[in-house]
Amino acid sequence: MVADNCVRESFRVLCPGGVCRIVVPDLDALISSYDPDNSDNFVSAVFECGYGLEKNSHHWSYNGRSLCRLLRRVGFAEASVVAYRVGRCPDLDRIDNRPGSLFVEGVKAIATQ
Repeated sequence: MVADNCVRESFRVLCPGGVCRIVVPDLDALISSYDPDNSDNFVSAVFECGYGLEKNSHHWSYNGRSLCRLLRRVGFAEASVVAYRVGRCPDLDRIDNRPGSLFVEGVKAIATQ
């Protein structure tokens, strides 16, 4: 999957102790919003259709557990769900601009000698 490659490459280039913050639509929140009488809006929200170019549409969805599992699988020592504008990255008040999303941070282990 493309996401696996992206996370693997992020891990590779990150300095020991560095943090990778990933923000994506929250699958659990999307599922809880499902209305069988309005399924088109649900599907549109899952794939983020109509939000700019088609290449920016989502082709996969994650919940906190699945995204943390991906981060750990590629080697991150820590992976956890964090809140909007809360976490280890600096300037979150400036870079987090999608409340209601899923926010996950992975930390690369500090090398031991």
